[in-house]
Amino acid sequence: FVAPARTPRRALTNARARSARPRSRPAVVVASTPRASTPRETRVVVAGRRSSPAIMTTPIVAGFSIAAAALTARQAILAYEAWKRAPPAMRAFYQGGFEPQMTRREAALILGVRESAAKAKVLAAHRKVMIANHPDAGGSDYVATKINEAKGLLL
Repeated sequence: FVAPARTPRRALTNARARSARPRSRPAVVVASTPRASTPRETRVVVAGRRSSPAIMTTPIVAGFSIAAAALTARQAILAYEAWKRAPPAMRAFYQGGFEPQMTRREAALILGVRESAAKAKVLAAHRKVMIANHPDAGGSDYVATKINEAKGLLL
């Protein structure tokens, strides 16, 4: 066990007396070199001490940081607004290129389901594709025939 070092009572009273004294403000002088063309060459002298260049560049770095944050936020807001205005993405259907004899793979591509899809999914997909391609609504008879053939093959 090591006991903490004690500060003498006299040192404590001197420290309190020094901290209680009113301090005068040091004189601030801007001293520049003959070639004061860059911020590094101009130094602020406070009570005989020179300031470092880091003190002078801190406001510049802070300003650039705030500007970068503002521009990033602006771009995020613009991207969000563009995303909200965009129309909903439409699902692409099978484009065609039919084989002479339809396979289960081609039937699944036409209806947009898996080859092993359940009966209810096949019927729902058939209804959706037929609504989009029905001959009474301006669709092709050939495409409607292929859609019906795909449904028959998967069921």
